[in-house]
This record gives sequence, structure tokens and C-alpha cells, in this order.
Amino acid sequence: MSQIQFCTLTSASTTSNAVRIDLSRFRNGAGLLCNVSSGATAAYTVQISADGSNWNSHDVLIDQIGNSNGNLAFPVAFIRLSGTVSNGSVVLGIIQAS
Repeated sequence: MSQIQFCTLTSASTTSNAVRIDLSRFRNGAGLLCNVSSGATAAYTVQISADGSNWNSHDVLIDQIGNSNGNLAFPVAFIRLSGTVSNGSVVLGIIQAS
């Protein structure tokens, strides 16, 4: 069974909530799906962290303006969205298969 977690970027903040990656399920990596809501204007980057304090940009999901997808091939402890959005939201779905 898959585990799906979400983080959401809105106009209220320049960073979303951080999601802890379940490393016990990581052997198959994780799928990342970013969805910009209809009518929203967004510029965002997926960020990853080993400790939840120091953040790096994902190697591929940088400076996105529309829907996008990617993956995590190597373990990280946390993931979040960073950027700006108006008139809607950006939702990042993190999917880990068992």
C-alpha cells in the first residue's frame, strides 16, 4: 500500500508546511507531484532537508510555474515548497510505495 502526504503553498506564506519522509518506506524512493490550482499564478521550488532547518533546492523541481512532477531517488528527511502564489495554491503530493 502507498503512503501519500501533502504540503500546500498559499499566498499566506513563502514556504509550505514541511513533511517528514518515512525513511522506513524509502527503499523504492518517492514520487513528487506538484499541482497549481486553476487560475493561480505561482513560482515555486521544491526544497529538501536532512534536519528540517537547512534547506536545499531539489535538483529538477526548481523555478516551476505550472504543474510538474519528479522523484526522490536518494533519502532525505524533510520536503517542502518555497515560492509565491496568488489566487490559489500549489499542492505537493509525496507518494511512497511500500
